[in-house]
Amino acid sequence: MSQLVLTHRTRLSRIVEQRGSLPMTLRVGKFFLFFSLTFLIGLISFLYLLKFTEIHTKGYEVRKLELQRDQLLSEREAQRKDIESLKSLQSIRQGTSYLIPARKTTFVHHETGFALAPKAGGLH
Repeated sequence: MSQLVLTHRTRLSRIVEQRGSLPMTLRVGKFFLFFSLTFLIGLISFLYLLKFTEIHTKGYEVRKLELQRDQLLSEREAQRKDIESLKSLQSIRQGTSYLIPARKTTFVHHETGFALAPKAGGLH
């Protein structure tokens, strides 16, 4: 006679029946942890190096622009000085039109140290 033995259903068999597949289990070994940790450290280092290079490139460009700005400021200062000197020469030339030329020059005698007084009536 044959016998039918009913076994107690496990939780795993119920999950298989409900979902139709086995649940995934992941077993992690020493080598997997070592290589994944090494990969993550390498990836973070690479990303850090990229960012570091980008920052230094921007710093180089900023320094180059600062030097260019300083050069332009010095050129502007030199041009401003040239403009001021030209304006002062023009004002001197315009101011000389109001000057009256001297008609009679009086010199100081060297031995006495006195100047000769002009004759009455102003300039001759």
